[in-house]
Amino acid sequence: MSDREKLLRLLNRYAEESHGIAEAFAARERLHPTDLQALLMVIEAGRSGTAITPAELAARLGRSSGSVSTAVDRLERAGHLRRERDTADRRRVHLYRSDSGAGVAGQYFAGLAARAGTVLDTFDETELATIERFLTSIVAAMGEHREQA
Repeated sequence: MSDREKLLRLLNRYAEESHGIAEAFAARERLHPTDLQALLMVIEAGRSGTAITPAELAARLGRSSGSVSTAVDRLERAGHLRRERDTADRRRVHLYRSDSGAGVAGQYFAGLAARAGTVLDTFDETELATIERFLTSIVAAMGEHREQA
């Protein structure tokens, strides 16, 4: 098996483990898989310093506005996210993770973050730059594939 094939297999294993961790969190929090995907997208939007609207969320998830509205309702009732009206356009709603929702996710993923940090500490700055370049490129390739599929 070539190094390239080994890397592709490892990427598949990474995706499987990631999916398993997300499923376990969803089961523990009694979240529907779509709810979990929506919550993760809202959290990621917040991390990047932007807000996401329900319409944008529906487009990213490839779901109808009705199904996303139902998911947002469930997530809001469970205390995982909150809606805020846009101050400039009151018809527009932005979605944000709630403080309590962030706390629940933070507690669950804290052990994983610590383990990942320990792994990252074993690489020097040059290696980390190469890993970052690889992951940035592979995530972009995956996004392009998803959009074209």
